[in-house]
Amino acid sequence: MLIEIVGFINHFVNMKHLKRFNESNQVETNSIKSDILDLLRDSFLDNDILVNISLSPAYVPHGSIKDRQSIYIDIGNPERDKKRNEYISLKDKVDDLKRLINWAEGENLIFKKMSIFGVLNVEGDTSVTRQIDIKDINSFDPNISLHYPKASEKYGFIQLTFENYGWQTSHRLNYGSDITNQIIQEYTFTDMNQMTNFISESMKVFESNNHHPHYFHWNGNKLIIALKTHSGNSVTEKDWSVASQLDNIV
Repeated sequence: MLIEIVGFINHFVNMKHLKRFNESNQVETNSIKSDILDLLRDSFLDNDILVNISLSPAYVPHGSIKDRQSIYIDIGNPERDKKRNEYISLKDKVDDLKRLINWAEGENLIFKKMSIFGVLNVEGDTSVTRQIDIKDINSFDPNISLHYPKASEKYGFIQLTFENYGWQTSHRLNYGSDITNQIIQEYTFTDMNQMTNFISESMKVFESNNHHPHYFHWNGNKLIIALKTHSGNSVTEKDWSVASQLDNIV
């Protein structure tokens, strides 16, 4: 009985994480944006530093997810004047950025990179516009990682990029109009045995829920699945429940 309760709780938590990014496309003021702003509040927002959060849709050509939904977090003023007081110190903010990235992993958002635009050289009071991309935040040291001798740890504008590895909505297709009434996921397998086992177990999920996929297609080592509730031509709680159960197989 205890195992069943734990399983139900884990399933509910997984379903919640699956939905959050997708729901944020539908609501202007949403929980995922609010959580990000809360995480940045002490070090950035309380110092009147501009923060903008934007979401991009997935790009889904036939049978594949080419680009996943992404979230971009812009910190600083991209239109800043080249004055020292317009630049921001990273030294006391790196831990906050790491905390944001750790939180994102729990939401199925994978950190891709942090880009720094504009580095201020304190001695010469001059800036450079070169873009610096950091893909490993844990090894980033603002005192030595900006690639300029005697450049300070100050920056003009940074952008963090995350990709949603959960189920995708708000798709753009290269052969038709936007799809807003289904969710899509693409699984990648290491060998054929792993794929056939997943297909076998997924059939059990579909049968036990009496809810079968709208689209089910494999190509090489990839399998793409689309879910929607046909009776209402929309995505319902049942779709999210099945999606969570399929993820648990993987």
